[in-house]
Amino acid sequence: MSLIKGTAWTLLGFGATRVVGFAAGLLLVHLLDPEQKGPFDLMVQVCFFGQVFGSLGLHNAAIYLMGREETGTWRTTKALLGTQTGVGLLMAGVLSLVIWQFGGDAPDPTGPLAGIPYVLLLAMIWCIPPRLYGIGANAIHLAQNRVKSYNAVLFTPEVLFLALLGTALLLGVEALEAAVLCKFLAIWLGAITAAVLLRQSAPLSMSLDRGWLAQAMPHGLSYYLTWILRIASQRMDIFLVAALTRDAAAVGLYSFALGMAELLVMLPDQVAPVFFARFSRESDEGKRELTPMVSRHMALVSVVAACGLVLALPPLIVFLNDSYLASLETFRWLLLGTVPMGVARVLFADLQGRGRPDLPMKLDGMALVVVVGLDLLLIPRMGIVGAGVAHAAASALVAVSTLVIYRRISGVGLVKTLVLQRGDFGVWKWICRRMAGRE
Repeated sequence: MSLIKGTAWTLLGFGATRVVGFAAGLLLVHLLDPEQKGPFDLMVQVCFFGQVFGSLGLHNAAIYLMGREETGTWRTTKALLGTQTGVGLLMAGVLSLVIWQFGGDAPDPTGPLAGIPYVLLLAMIWCIPPRLYGIGANAIHLAQNRVKSYNAVLFTPEVLFLALLGTALLLGVEALEAAVLCKFLAIWLGAITAAVLLRQSAPLSMSLDRGWLAQAMPHGLSYYLTWILRIASQRMDIFLVAALTRDAAAVGLYSFALGMAELLVMLPDQVAPVFFARFSRESDEGKRELTPMVSRHMALVSVVAACGLVLALPPLIVFLNDSYLASLETFRWLLLGTVPMGVARVLFADLQGRGRPDLPMKLDGMALVVVVGLDLLLIPRMGIVGAGVAHAAASALVAVSTLVIYRRISGVGLVKTLVLQRGDFGVWKWICRRMAGRE
């Protein structure tokens, strides 16, 4: 029951975070037309890729090592935060020097970043160090089973961004500049929040511990490569749309459609780290019960949420900014891939916890090859709809392959993995009672 409660708290905390983040995203859709939102989303993705490449997979390695009590909390915290912060500062400094050489306006006056001041690009690049610090701090929270602190670190930047953006708009700041600068401030303040919360259970000092790195890198490397391939397979099509169409509006429309569709996989992405941290301590029999239970619930949530999005999104777009109606067809294609990927993400965590991180890595690599190949073929012919078709095809292929691999390794049937069992309804009853304050 403690596992169920911990996972339920994670779901509820993540739900609150996504509500606030979703509200901020809708505000941006209302304020920015697609040709403005496209450059903003590209800048956010540059920051995000810097976070991914700079992590080195050490946060996953820290969770694994602390879960098996192979390294102490003090040593792991100092080494993890020191390494990730140092890498983040180095990356931001190098990228800043490279960008500063261009000077003036964006280097490509005809591309999707045309007219964007470099100061805004620099602001997003310097979000990389606090992002990496926050990842490291939250890895420690997960390893210590501090779910509330974990949720607070995720929740704070979303709330601050929404509040700061509203304040900036009231002060008359131009919408695109306000969005970038408020994102910068929210991320840095979120890192400060992570440090304050971490101080309650671990030291704030940082160091470069070569011995710890030597112990962590072999394990973290496989997760690092998996994460790079996964993010690249999910987000590379945004850059390909920008490169092949050279149209800021197309980037804005596609990123909006992808963001709406990815609401379905953000929930399992959030649950998977908690699941992985607990999974490493489960017996073989516990693994056979735990993974199907989580995957069944993810399947149900994904299907219900997909139906709700299909019905709610068109009138929502009309209410906010009808210039985004052109993204609906792309959104429907993307949804076909994101629904089964919710279950696949849970099964990825299971495979990693069994000491087989190579399998998710190979599947993500396959997805990247498929999505890039289909993007190059379909985007010139079909525009952003072609990118949606490519993304859906790659996601569906990975989901089906993951189910087949998991069945062979675990021996658990597809029905038990995907269909709710009689005892599962008690879990939902407990969650509803907690939400109503009755327990």
